[in-house]
Formats: sequence, C-alpha cells, structure tokens
Amino acid sequence: MGTVSLVGQLFVVFLLTSYLLNKYSTIRKQNPIVTISTFIGWYFSLIIIFVLPLDVAITFFHKCETDRQRILNASLAGTPSPIIPECELPGGYVPDKVLFDLWRVVYWSAQMLTWLILPLLQSYVTAGNFTIFGKIRAAVINNALYYGIYSLCFLAILIYAMIKGVSINIENVKVILVSASNTWGLFLLVVLLGHGLVELPRSLWHHGNRHYRLRRTYFDIEKLASEKSEAEENVKEMYKRVRILFNSMKSDTNGQRRKVRTILSKFSDEIIDNLFPSRQVIDNANKEEDGGFCSEAKLISLHKKSIYAVQTLNNTTALWK
Repeated sequence: MGTVSLVGQLFVVFLLTSYLLNKYSTIRKQNPIVTISTFIGWYFSLIIIFVLPLDVAITFFHKCETDRQRILNASLAGTPSPIIPECELPGGYVPDKVLFDLWRVVYWSAQMLTWLILPLLQSYVTAGNFTIFGKIRAAVINNALYYGIYSLCFLAILIYAMIKGVSINIENVKVILVSASNTWGLFLLVVLLGHGLVELPRSLWHHGNRHYRLRRTYFDIEKLASEKSEAEENVKEMYKRVRILFNSMKSDTNGQRRKVRTILSKFSDEIIDNLFPSRQVIDNANKEEDGGFCSEAKLISLHKKSIYAVQTLNNTTALWK
C-alpha cells in the first residue's frame, strides 16, 4: 500500500512538472535536450518537497521503535523503566531501501545536472561554432574557470585526506567529490546569502513607501523600455550584417554560404516581421566586406553575437509583456 502511495505521489509530481514546464516555456520551439534537462531538474526538485515529509515520518517511526525496544530490554533486565511508547506506523510507509534508492537517484542526477550537463548545455546552445564537436569544445573552454575552481577544491580536499592518512579508493574518492561540490556550493551560498541579508530587508523597508515604489516603478519601466529598444536595434544591425554577407556570396565556397544561412535561421520570421514590417532589408552587398567576414573565426563570432542578440531580445520582450 505504501509503495502505491509513493508511486501516486511521483505521478502527481510528474503532472505538476509537466504543467509548469508547459506554462513557463515554449516546448515546441525549444531544443528537446533543453526540455528534458529542465524537466528532470524541476521534477527532482519537486520530489524532494513531496517525499521528504514521508521520509521524516518514517525516521521518527524508526526512532520510536528503537526507543521502545531499548525500554523493553531494560524492563526484561529488571531495570525500572518509563512507560513503553506505542509507535504508530505512518501512512504511506515504504521500506528504507526504496527511499534510499530514490534519494540516491535524485542526488546523483542533480550532481550530474549541476556540475556537468547544465553548464555545458548552456554554453553549447550559445556557442557560435557550426559543428557539434566545435560547440562541445567551445562549451568546455567557456566552463574552464568553473571546472578549474571545482578541481582546486577537489585537489585541496584530496591532499588533506592523504595527509590525514585516508586511503584513496573509489568510495573515498566519491566522498571527496561530494565534499568538493558541497564546499563550492556553500561558498556560493554564503556570497549570495550575504547579499540577500542586506538587500531583502532594504527592499521590504522601501516597499512600504508608496512614493518610493512609484518612482521605482517609473524607473524600472523606463529602464526596461530602453533595454528593449537597444535589443531591437542590436538585432536589426546583426540581421542586416548577416543579410549583406549572405547576398554578397554568389557561390557556396567551402560551405561559407551554408554557414551564413545557418546564422540567418536564428532570426525567426516573427522577429523579422516585427522589426521589418515592410520586409525591406538591404539586398545589395558591399564586396569589400566579403573578405573580412568570410573567415571561419569571423563567422563563428558573428553567429555567437546573433544568438546572443536574439536571446536578449526575447528576454526583454518577455519582461515587457
């Protein structure tokens, strides 16, 4: 019965995650890898909220059973003992092995997502390279500092463990990896919490001032409008540059025209219709710009800037709405 209840909770979490993902994202437009990674991250986070109370209740039940057995043993030995407690089995009780395996899957999946998949995926999506290998290489290079700091934490703990005489085996290395990730996570938590302890009370204090809130709202609207206008101009400029380059290429030399067409595909028809209502974009190419733009490095840089410009426009547009 408890297993059925747990499966029901997991199914409810699955439905809730699907609803939230469908509400706050465009599943049909985004990459399936992004959808799957986001779904797993949200699903496991909500599992903690739903299943943790059951785990706590089972833990208290086991503690009660242990205390009860200790009191019974003391009574059999002739030692005066208090009243023997009655332990009530919690609703939805499942064996410890089930929860242990569940938490193991949640923990290590979260570790893989946090330290490996999501950082690389984020850099992979914004990389300007045109091949899968090139995107992966760019993602690794962009996260070199991130992994470098984590590696330093790991090496420091590893050296400390070796000095203390801890044997280095698979289990101990696993513990060191967990310790390194927790150390880096706690460092970030302290930094962010230090800012929040100051900013949150100050924002709540200002929230009670109506005139301040009104002035702040005017400022935020003006700032957002300026950012949206700047993002639109940036996208217009990038699209014109890419269009000029595409029109200047009469032949697909070394696949250059195909790569430029890939860059053009980043600008959706919806964006083009909104920014260019008359559909009149520069068609005459300047031949002098051809040589400067056709190098592989220039195309990668142009591709990356185009992706960033479109993402910035989408973000500001979503905030404006």
